[in-house]
Amino acid sequence: MTDKSAEGLSQAELDELVAAADTGGRQATGFTAWLILAVALCWSLFQLWFASPIPFMVGFGVFNDTQARSIHLGFAMFLAFAAYPAARSSFQLILGVGVPVLMAVLFMVGARGTDSTWWIPLVALGVAAAVLLGSPRERVPAWEWALAALGAGAA
Repeated sequence: MTDKSAEGLSQAELDELVAAADTGGRQATGFTAWLILAVALCWSLFQLWFASPIPFMVGFGVFNDTQARSIHLGFAMFLAFAAYPAARSSFQLILGVGVPVLMAVLFMVGARGTDSTWWIPLVALGVAAAVLLGSPRERVPAWEWALAALGAGAA
C-alpha cells in the first residue's frame, strides 16, 4: 500500500493539515504564544464567572446579557486576529481593498454637513494597507495587533 490517500495527499501532508487545524493558523512562539494562552484562559474564566452565582453573592462583576455578549465578542475578535493569519486569494485581496474604499466613499457622501469626515479615509487606508501587507504565519505583525485591539475595543 502506498503513502498516498484517496485524494492524493501523503500521510505527512495530512498530518501537517491536521496540526494546522488543531493548533491554529499561526506558529506562535515566545511572548505571543503566552499572550494568546493568557487571553484564552481569561475568556474561559470570564465564562465561568458569568455562569456562576458568585457575582450575585459578592455583589461584584454582575453583567447583563448585552454586556456579557460584548465582552465575549471582544475576546473572540482578539483571539481570531491573534491566532489565525488572514489567508487570501486574489478575489479576497480585491474585496479587502475595494470594500473599505467603497465604504469610505459611501460614509463620506452620506455624512451630514456638520459631521467631521476627515478620519474616514484614514480608516479605509489603514484597513487596505493591512490587507496589502499580508499576514505571516510565524509571527503577529504590528498592524494585526492594532486590528486585534480595535476589533476587541469595537465589540
